[in-house]
Amino acid sequence: MKPTSIDDIRTALGARLLGEPGAEPAVVTGAATNSRELKAGELFFALVAKRDGHEFVGDAFAAGASAAVVSRPIGLPPGKCALLVNDTLRALGDLAFWYRRRMPAVVIGVTGSNGKTTTKELLACVLSVAGPTVKNPGNFNNCIGVPRTIFQIEPGDLFAVVEMGTSAPGEIHRLAQIAEPAIGVITNIAPTHLEGLGNIKGVALEKSALIESLPAGGVAVLNADDFWSRNIADRTSARVVTYSIENASEVQAQAITHSAGGIRFTAAGHEFFLPVLGEHNLYNALAAIAVGHVLGVDLALMAASLTAFKLPPMRMQRIAVGDATVINDAYNANLESMRAALREFARLIVPGRKVLVCGDMLELGEQAEEMHRALGRRIATYRFDLLVAVGQQAQNLGRGAAAGGMPQDRILHCTTAESAAQIVKGMVRSGDTILLKGSRRMALEGIIDHLRAGSSGQAVPICADAEHPYHTCRAIALH
Repeated sequence: MKPTSIDDIRTALGARLLGEPGAEPAVVTGAATNSRELKAGELFFALVAKRDGHEFVGDAFAAGASAAVVSRPIGLPPGKCALLVNDTLRALGDLAFWYRRRMPAVVIGVTGSNGKTTTKELLACVLSVAGPTVKNPGNFNNCIGVPRTIFQIEPGDLFAVVEMGTSAPGEIHRLAQIAEPAIGVITNIAPTHLEGLGNIKGVALEKSALIESLPAGGVAVLNADDFWSRNIADRTSARVVTYSIENASEVQAQAITHSAGGIRFTAAGHEFFLPVLGEHNLYNALAAIAVGHVLGVDLALMAASLTAFKLPPMRMQRIAVGDATVINDAYNANLESMRAALREFARLIVPGRKVLVCGDMLELGEQAEEMHRALGRRIATYRFDLLVAVGQQAQNLGRGAAAGGMPQDRILHCTTAESAAQIVKGMVRSGDTILLKGSRRMALEGIIDHLRAGSSGQAVPICADAEHPYHTCRAIALH
């Protein structure tokens, strides 16, 4: 954050200064919402969430906070000051908006049901060849993470890539209001967060808030192969640029070749190689190329940058565990991202069996049961060697797979990742490939640690049904 005076911040927030006269610091050098992560000179925002941040104001000052933003009067250490506002979370966003307007960087907003974080990383990859680029750390994409990203922008930065997430109506509108992007990217629109957004139309309306926020001189970058993205294009006054694999678009992938090492394709008249798996990641790369093309980034430079791209953790991440291979795609899951992972898993040529470990898809509301059954029926069409369904809703996943024709003796159900780990550890063979896919709270990645830990080689009961062929298996030690 560019050093900013506390008086400018007070004015921007319309805040009342608390503390002894003359206690205010000369400048603020950043913003923090966690007293344990605060750096000296930063402004501490006492957010009220699971814990009340006002309880940690003293800790923040002890860590070197320049001042605090509070929503109620509190006792202050001698020589310290605070800014009193009505709502500290609102104030965090308001200050980020005020700060963003003083920075010259072009802000690119990214949202969508799937692929937001990967697209954000790809965008930062291709734009950084043209100049200094800021991006969200990790998936800091909410009303706390987006302001923190905005505060990272410095006067010399050319671009800022800001991922925006949502689970309830109005969140994208607020984030777009804070970041004020000139370019908006919607990766796709699928049935996600239905508990908060109701149905697919509600998802589309929520995501469209990003492109509705764009100025008339801005650019909306949309997926021409995505039905709902095409149908919200008229909700923006900005120029619309499309990308695709199937339908005609400004940036269309052609001459696509998949290999174990990645995807080779042409787009915008230039050849690219993306060293990652998955057609869904090709869409993410096309979105990044489209934005770079709009901004005038040299295609050859973008192509060179993509050859070194690495996916964020737990996105189709290949991990060797002894003589087996785990594909860790367990960061999150919904119906569409599940389908994408299954398509890629089915495409792979592997030396041994294909084992699918599939966890609950969460936040689907009333449609959860039918969506899990539908996914199970889809799984059955791929003829994987074994399905390990993990979680409460995963029972419906297994039932759907059985209804779709998958043999019952290839379907196992358990309620936790720990139980699934015992199943996988008990039956894995040399050459097997295991796909992990489930919602974040399922934490399926923990299975990898169990596999790495190996086994005593003793018979491990992994199924309550004594007649099931996998009831007792001799585990293979994996080191």
